[in-house]
Amino acid sequence: MGQPQQVLGMLFYLLVVATTVTRGGQVPGLEDDHHRKMTIAAIFDEGGDKKHEVAFRHAVQSINRNRDILDGVELHAETVHIPEDDTFTAERKTCNLLEKGVV
Repeated sequence: MGQPQQVLGMLFYLLVVATTVTRGGQVPGLEDDHHRKMTIAAIFDEGGDKKHEVAFRHAVQSINRNRDILDGVELHAETVHIPEDDTFTAERKTCNLLEKGVV
């Protein structure tokens, strides 16, 4: 299995696990209507390989197209870019995402 397929596989697994964990109760980011919305985020290094972001967005689109996986839930992909080796910015942006209720 090549690296892009491994990344896509990991992202798919992440989406399924995150959704399974949150299905049990009300969580921030899920709306209480017929079509609930959940935002899932990924943090990427600035100047990093764009294929990883493309794989992340593709995984989210694939989940949204397959109603057998998350019937009644629409995922929204949010990406954040940080300077490489800047852990302070990474921590700050992660906290901001969590405060917004992003998975």
